[in-house]
Amino acid sequence: MNYCQNYNVFRDLIKDIKIAMLSTQDHLGCIRSIPMMTMKTECEGVVWFFTNFNTEKVSEIRENRCVNLAYTDVERGIYVSVSGKAEIVNNRSKMQEMWKPWLNEWISAGLEDESLALLKIHMEKIEYWNEEEGKMVQIWDQSQAVYS
Repeated sequence: MNYCQNYNVFRDLIKDIKIAMLSTQDHLGCIRSIPMMTMKTECEGVVWFFTNFNTEKVSEIRENRCVNLAYTDVERGIYVSVSGKAEIVNNRSKMQEMWKPWLNEWISAGLEDESLALLKIHMEKIEYWNEEEGKMVQIWDQSQAVYS
């Protein structure tokens, strides 16, 4: 499977969708979803977000790394589901690389915030709704991959 070619399909589908719904599983096994601003995607199968070490979602991810991202644009009929494994990353140089001035609205202390972290999603499966065929179409499958 040509992952970079399939990644390009994914990137083109979500390029105008800035917010993803991130679903995690809480300690009771219930699914919870929260909106997250996509900061960067990479051909190797990674999606990046900023987060805070002191959140319920981070606690949930530490217990169960399996997550789902949902990207939706109703007007264009785009529905994308990304299943993967989450990783909490404390890498200040990577944060600097992805930082945008408008983030100061949500993260008032900016890059100086000691609780600031990155959420790195290793994509395992990507599917999108194909209106013509009336079904979900898989464009990415790395479900057998092992992540450190």
